[in-house]
Amino acid sequence: MESAPEISVITGVYNPNEKSFYKAVKSVINQSFINWEMIIVDDGSEKRAKSFIADAEKADGRIRVISENKNHGLAYGLNRCIRESKGKYLARMDADDLSAPDRFQKQYDFLENNKNYQWVGSDCVFFDRRGPWGYEKTKAKPAEADFLFNSPFVHPSVMFRKEAVTENGWYNVSEKYKGVEDYELFMRLYASGLKGFNINEPLLFYREDLNSVKRRGGKRRIREAFLRLHGFKSLNVLKLYTFPFVLKPLAVGLLPDAVYIKLRRKSKKFNF
Repeated sequence: MESAPEISVITGVYNPNEKSFYKAVKSVINQSFINWEMIIVDDGSEKRAKSFIADAEKADGRIRVISENKNHGLAYGLNRCIRESKGKYLARMDADDLSAPDRFQKQYDFLENNKNYQWVGSDCVFFDRRGPWGYEKTKAKPAEADFLFNSPFVHPSVMFRKEAVTENGWYNVSEKYKGVEDYELFMRLYASGLKGFNINEPLLFYREDLNSVKRRGGKRRIREAFLRLHGFKSLNVLKLYTFPFVLKPLAVGLLPDAVYIKLRRKSKKFNF
């Protein structure tokens, strides 16, 4: 009898770039840890994209593709992945990022040996078509106050204990959290008393370019401000002096994309 996979890789995709998608999948196939399954939910992609997404199953028998007829959003797709998953750990993976070859092994070992943490993320290297351009240094043991500036976890770098998500409300599919579903989930889990950890090694290569910034439109920034208001309350970090952090996404949204990119790249540049 075939044993169940230890890790279920969960990926929701919608009209991904073909080359980036194949590279992302290949970075999973090339993991040093081999007892995994990858569940890809094609969330209503166009015909051509559906075809090459479906072809991922041919690349490795551990990959399963589930095709939806219409787009529902990332939270829906990830919940569908989780419902179909067999592993005790859930590893997030996006369709245009790359996992370091030893990512799964290091995160698996951490969760096996640190039962007091319910998920583990990592540092990441930012890159675009020209190559690496920046680095995200995470805090190893984030506290509630670390959610004020941004989420202290790089979502596609995270590996969860499955029950941490399934026993605490799953991903929220509400339209009011579209585009910030990961931030909402992490704050909700912290508010319930659970904790996450970050391995201070770059286990993920995160694709971010001008198109990534343009996807963060005005409506998304309004939703993020709304989330911050309610999330900070739940974490007991909403004070008069922390209220400006609620408005941060609205202030950032006033900047032209090119200016925002320049400032962000300056703040994330390699400094070691």
